[in-house]
Amino acid sequence: MKVKVKGSGTTVDLQQRDFIAKGGEGSIYGKGDTAYKIYEDRSKMIPMAKIQELAELRHPNIIAPQSLLLDGRNNTVGYTMRLLKDTYALCQLFTKSFKQRNGVAPDKMVELVKKLRELIDYVHSKNCLVVDLNEMNFLADKKLTELYAIDVNSYQTPSFPATAIMDSVRD
Repeated sequence: MKVKVKGSGTTVDLQQRDFIAKGGEGSIYGKGDTAYKIYEDRSKMIPMAKIQELAELRHPNIIAPQSLLLDGRNNTVGYTMRLLKDTYALCQLFTKSFKQRNGVAPDKMVELVKKLRELIDYVHSKNCLVVDLNEMNFLADKKLTELYAIDVNSYQTPSFPATAIMDSVRD
């Protein structure tokens, strides 16, 4: 699938070998240092105005949308973001076998929980809300020293409501 990065003149050919993951809204591909989110249903694509509001989240550990992606007919089909490599989904860290296999001591987990709280506090300080706070929307680096927020397109911003919430966290 070929997509254009709006405003840059760059065309990217996303292949199956570039595929990383599939979520509830679309698929993630990666090339170089860039991730590409392609929506299955274009009507669920977030507007540019929300991307601009999310750009206020200038924290290095928040992986926010950057540029819009266009198909061959100039329809918006997704967006770019920074690609993270060599990470674990937060939920992987919860199991006893993972902790034993990787020598993860309780103090390491406490530090990651502190980083999670700092990220949430930061988002809230920018008048945004995480809303879909679940274990699949955070990644830890392989050293387990950094925590990253992903899927931030679903956050509530000053002008846009939250767009997703996982059933496991629905109240």
